[in-house]
Formats: sequence, C-alpha cells, structure tokens
Amino acid sequence: AQRWLTEEAQKQQNIEDITRKALPNIADNARPENMEKDWITNFFDKGRLVSDQEMQDLWSRILAGEANRPGSCSRRTVNLLSSMDKRDAELFKTFCAFVWDLGGLMPLILDVQASIYNDVGINFNSLQHLELVGLIKFDNLAGYQRLGLPQEPIIGYYSKPYRLKLPLAEKNSLPIGKALLTTPGMELALVAGSSPNLTYRDYVFEQWKAYNPAPAE
Repeated sequence: AQRWLTEEAQKQQNIEDITRKALPNIADNARPENMEKDWITNFFDKGRLVSDQEMQDLWSRILAGEANRPGSCSRRTVNLLSSMDKRDAELFKTFCAFVWDLGGLMPLILDVQASIYNDVGINFNSLQHLELVGLIKFDNLAGYQRLGLPQEPIIGYYSKPYRLKLPLAEKNSLPIGKALLTTPGMELALVAGSSPNLTYRDYVFEQWKAYNPAPAE
C-alpha cells in the first residue's frame, strides 16, 4: 500500500510539473476552455508517467500549444510521444534542425552520406529508426519531390524567408531529399525545441545554387 501511494504521488507530481512548465508558454489570448476533455484526459493519462525533466519540457510545450490553438496536436501524436524514450526525442530534436517550410514543414535530407548530417548523428540507421518510431517517411533510393511550385517560391528556415527561382513559369518540381515528416512528426516538430544551423542552411543553398536562393524582401 505504501509503495502504491508513493507511485501515485509521483504521478501526480509529474502532472503538476508538466502543467507548471506549460503556463509561461500559454498566450494571453489562449482559450484552454476549448480544449477537448477527452484530449486532456488522454494527455494526462500518458503524461503522468513522465518524470524526466527534459521530456517534461517537451510535454509541457505540447500542452501549451494545444491550449493556444486547440486541435493543433492530435491524440495520435500524444500516444506516439508516450511511446518514445528520451533518446528518440533527442534524435528527433537534432533531425528538426534540418526542417524547412515549403508550404508545410519538410526536412531537406539531400544526401544521407553528407557529413553535415552524419556529424550530428543523422545517418541511414538513425533515419530508419525515426521511420520505425513513426515520425518520418524515409526513401533513400527515389527520394521525394515538391510538385506544382511557381517560378519563384518562398521557402522558410526558422522564420527567415528565402526566394528560389525555378526554370518554368509554373508547375515546377523541386527535389527535397530522402525524408518526409508524418503528421505526428509535423506536430511534434513545432515543439521539438531544435535550433537553426546556419552552416547547414548554407549547405542547402550551395546544393540549390542552380535555383539562385536569396533572402526574400
């Protein structure tokens, strides 16, 4: 009985810690009363088992994001997050430094063997692992393309806009590398806590020099 009480007290403490950490990130105009009760119940049912501080930080950002914009994080994503360990979360955080906005969040893993990725642990094996976890789709052979782009699309890297110049007046295709985010991956990428890598940004621009990348005015 004493052990059960101790475990339940720890679970309650985990819930309180996650909630406390979420509060500073909740916007003044947030409407947490619009959050679905079933979502909240499921979130805390899973989150009460999370005692690691860094993982609690991630869970708190999910909670704050949902309070700020109800419906931004699905129950499926919460359930996937509950199955991830700290190493998975750290690997995905590293991966998210390679995510751009091309009309939606998209990772640009242009060459799986390039040192810009391998030096931080993003390689064939780790990409396969992220696919197994359910965060990305990985195709090292054919890769993926962004279709239907205008001649001068605007792309973003950590809120900084850049302009490309593609060859056709419309309906251009753009190779975007070997990986795509799944829907849960997109939702978690928004709160993963990653930071921009300007050396990597310049690497992408060098690979895309035929498209004349430049800051958008």
